[in-house]
Amino acid sequence: MTIIVILISILFNIFFIINNNKIANFLNIYDQPDFNRKIHKSNVPLTGGIIIISNILILSFFLFLNSSVLNFNVVFSNHFDFLVFLISAILFFLIGYYDDKYKIFAIKKFLIMIFFLLLIILISD
Repeated sequence: MTIIVILISILFNIFFIINNNKIANFLNIYDQPDFNRKIHKSNVPLTGGIIIISNILILSFFLFLNSSVLNFNVVFSNHFDFLVFLISAILFFLIGYYDDKYKIFAIKKFLIMIFFLLLIILISD
């Protein structure tokens, strides 16, 4: 079963790498050069977060189906902490995606992330 999950993850990664520009076009998430602070000359796709969150979701789905494979006590105190981790990963991905799409001011994004981190620390073990 572990080999199947690894193969699925590799296939997703290959798919996203090959279709990087198509995905960025579809979602309209590019970093555009401003010729002041940025050194790139053309639009750069901002799809790295999608690749990372897809791998986290694949692994989480596998762990959720086969919780006997991984001893949760090694990494997580219980299944609730695993769920908190999963929700927080998705939440931070969504904040990053929203920032890529609509350009949030850095201080505002920082304060939002601090708020969610404090909330996560308070509710998890």
